[in-house]
Amino acid sequence: MDLEEEAAAALRNSDDDDDESPSSAELLGALREGRALLKEDTVVAYNKALVSFEKALTLARMVGNSTQTRRATRGLAASRRGLGDGKAAIAHLKEVLLMRQTVGDAAGDTDALGAIADIYTEIGDLENAGRYYDLYLDALNREMM
Repeated sequence: MDLEEEAAAALRNSDDDDDESPSSAELLGALREGRALLKEDTVVAYNKALVSFEKALTLARMVGNSTQTRRATRGLAASRRGLGDGKAAIAHLKEVLLMRQTVGDAAGDTDALGAIADIYTEIGDLENAGRYYDLYLDALNREMM
């Protein structure tokens, strides 16, 4: 999975939210800004995206929106990955997987598993990469059923 796909996953369906309070509008704006910055694919842009997603995460927690908290965390993972910090990216993606119970659905879990596997491959941890590729393939098979 490439960084653009990760960026899309970080913001997927965010336009469906009905709550348009000032905090919610600011939250959606921070998510959109972060996503746009990820597409620039530069160190400067990844650092700016990191700031945007951190802001979005803070706002999502303030308004109690677990779906947007998950999206902001996913954006943090994509930002860290773009900056070459694979370990931090994996930690954020594992947080995304843990949030499944809070959010109430597993949307995005398959993408997160694939991204974790890819990052483990990038950092040379082939044992964990293989484990997460197996989890990724299992999740894909479940989705196709």
